[in-house]
Amino acid sequence: ALPAAGRIGVHLGAWPINALAERVFEGMDDAAFERRMNHARTFETELVDAGTLLVKFWIHAPREELAERLGRE
Repeated sequence: ALPAAGRIGVHLGAWPINALAERVFEGMDDAAFERRMNHARTFETELVDAGTLLVKFWIHAPREELAERLGRE
């Protein structure tokens, strides 16, 4: 859900990363992956075109921590 105009919203998550994980671990095909990326890009463009200030942060996790979070050793 998006906040009302003039309000601040925080979204935690990364739909491109989720799509990439599905592609790698679940075998998402090229066409489905491209659709997901286009959807994300279009949505973000629409937000910015409507005057939204969109700020993205990439938070890096060390390989060991990432493996632990993903339940892999």
